[in-house]
Amino acid sequence: MSREDQDQHWPTPPAQGDDASVRPVSNRRLALFLVALAAALVLGYLLLSKLADMSQEEDCALAHRRNCGASEVSSPTRLASVATIELAGR
Repeated sequence: MSREDQDQHWPTPPAQGDDASVRPVSNRRLALFLVALAAALVLGYLLLSKLADMSQEEDCALAHRRNCGASEVSSPTRLASVATIELAGR
């Protein structure tokens, strides 16, 4: 086999300093990747929190407790208005 035949069958490895074979990532593709990553993280967090809520409701129902619905978190202004109403009623 001649040298030319070997070159046709075996590709030559790229040179160490050859920058023409490396394509840089465009800013547009990088931005799209970051947006997709952020969206996946947000959706993953929302899914995880929904699964945690469902698990708590299921645990409550399996323990035969009543009022197993999602509990409402009271804000400080709501607590102040409830306290004012209770004091006015006395």
